[in-house]
Amino acid sequence: MKCNFCKGEAEYDGKTIYGPWAFMCKSCFAQVGTGLGLGKGQKLKTEPTTKKGRGINDANRKQS
Repeated sequence: MKCNFCKGEAEYDGKTIYGPWAFMCKSCFAQVGTGLGLGKGQKLKTEPTTKKGRGINDANRKQS
């Protein structure tokens, strides 16, 4: 997932000082994020993916 501001790798999903929520990298979150917690934002949890972009633990994935 990409940062809505600089297109870097997003690490946070949160409310911005401008009002709307956005996906943000660490640097942009420090500049325009309103913090972490209920009603403010959250740190994104990353999951390893396969070469086809699916989650490794995807229960719906067909076994080869």
